[in-house]
Amino acid sequence: MMGVSRSGYYSWLNERSEREARRIAQEKLVVEVFNEGRGHYGADRICGIIRSRGGSISFAKARDIMKKHSLESSHNRRRQRSLTDSRNSRDASYKNLLKDESIVQDRQILSSDI
Repeated sequence: MMGVSRSGYYSWLNERSEREARRIAQEKLVVEVFNEGRGHYGADRICGIIRSRGGSISFAKARDIMKKHSLESSHNRRRQRSLTDSRNSRDASYKNLLKDESIVQDRQILSSDI
């Protein structure tokens, strides 16, 4: 009915507890390495550290475990970067054009960006 051999099904069934134990051990290891890095390590670095210690885990598995436990690397956060230095526009030499102007008709004052 399922399209698998009987022996294949029973071998899969017998190995289920081993797979579950391996999954739990991998989750503990990923969380442990993440905490060692004080929240700075991403999935790729965690994966490399586990492999260098003799373990085996794929990048996708480490990423999925981190997502499951809501672990996010501090280096993944995006930073807002300004393209201009806005402090110069507040200087006295850059006066606001509309400060002492009164607009009486359309298109009297136009502004543009570079």
